Amino acid sequence: MESFDFIVKVGGSLSRSKLSLRKLFEELAAISKNYELLVVPGGGPFADMVRRISYKFNISDDAAHWMAILAMDQMGFFFSDFHPNIRVVDEIEEARQISRGLIPVLIPSKVMFDNDPLPHSWDVTSDSIAAYIAHITSTKRVFILTDVDGVFTSDPKSSPNAELIHEISAEELSYKNMCTSVDKTFPSLVSKYGLECLVLNGRHPERVTQALNNRKVKGTTIYSSTSGRRRINLA
Repeated sequence: MESFDFIVKVGGSLSRSKLSLRKLFEELAAISKNYELLVVPGGGPFADMVRRISYKFNISDDAAHWMAILAMDQMGFFFSDFHPNIRVVDEIEEARQISRGLIPVLIPSKVMFDNDPLPHSWDVTSDSIAAYIAHITSTKRVFILTDVDGVFTSDPKSSPNAELIHEISAEELSYKNMCTSVDKTFPSLVSKYGLECLVLNGRHPERVTQALNNRKVKGTTIYSSTSGRRRINLA
């Protein structure tokens, strides 16, 4: 099966700013002229609502899992309003047929319903789903775009002493207590599937282009120690 050049998960935290989203998808549209990419949306405020309902009514993990995945579908349609070149798809093969210069955004519920590959837990979010999509498309590189610069030693939003970690193995990340910017299951999938992940601040979308062009970029590389790591110039 032919792989994509990379999977990019666009975090729901970026939905707080219309300007940030427009800039991000403008950058991805430009990138898509030269690279085959696939966007996996986060759940954002739609998933936050599911989480609140889950805790308030003590609903089952199964119900919460599927509701949260449907929240990703909603975010995918929400994203589609931010650039004319976005194409919403619900199947991998449909995404492969998208022309260069267009941005396929996968609403993942159909793929997940058909396969049900991941635990039903809040330890699994759109990060892990992006890793799974990378695996089934034979794609080795995953970009996680969020509203912070990468993985930190503590929460950068509340701790002035938080330090950015430039690179870390998935195995080390699994057992260290850090503000990871990714869900708890994600590092084990990076290790299992032999992926390389780059966590970047989506409010600075030019960093995606810089990383693809092997220029210095501010972010965190998460790599599988079993498959080695590539050289990424981290600022």
